[in-house]
Amino acid sequence: NASAHLGPTFNLTWETLRSVAPQLNPTMALAAFLLVFIGFGTKVGLAPMHTWLPDAHSEGPAPVSAMLSGALLNTAMVGIVRFIHVTDAVRLGALPRTVVVGIGALSLAIAALFI
Repeated sequence: NASAHLGPTFNLTWETLRSVAPQLNPTMALAAFLLVFIGFGTKVGLAPMHTWLPDAHSEGPAPVSAMLSGALLNTAMVGIVRFIHVTDAVRLGALPRTVVVGIGALSLAIAALFI
């Protein structure tokens, strides 16, 4: 638990998370990574969690579609990348990066089929 290590000066920034990450339980950190990846991966539209994205772009008004493409998807991807830096500090090995690259390659392959 990160808050137990920080005490009364609790501050949940990326830098703080990374500084206490070596003290965290690796199993819990891996579970947290998977949940963060599934959540942000769904928002980004990574396969196999991508089925909502084409419908949202085609059904929504143009300004909403522009916001989805221009800001929201990029912000979610930054969240995944930032959390990988936390998992690096926990020393989970190559698994988080392998998951991101593997799902990214799967997304690319699925997208190539529909072009």
